[in-house]
Amino acid sequence: MAPGPVRGLPDRLVLDLAPGPGTTIVACCRVAGRLREILLADGFTPVATTSGSKGMQVYASVAVEDPSAPSAYAKALAQQLARQTSKSVTATIAKAAREGRVFIDWSQNNPAKTTISLA
Repeated sequence: MAPGPVRGLPDRLVLDLAPGPGTTIVACCRVAGRLREILLADGFTPVATTSGSKGMQVYASVAVEDPSAPSAYAKALAQQLARQTSKSVTATIAKAAREGRVFIDWSQNNPAKTTISLA
């Protein structure tokens, strides 16, 4: 066994949608649709996928020079959508804030996580 290659700059934006208690994949689909509209307006080409047993992810390719840029963008986007639709969406990590809402996990874009790094 040997160490893997050094990670490069992020090559994708990841928005992980997790349904809180009292919500379903249908609510995640609605949030994914809204995220798609925003991402398209911002010049991205988003792709949604299902994950695990109940959530979804929305991905978009990015080309950045600053490895923290996708994280900052994802956090701002999640917070914006949570403000606009506070009864159905949260960007707050605390589990208590997720009741009846879809949590947009923007933290998957942290440069230290492998979900966004090129090998």
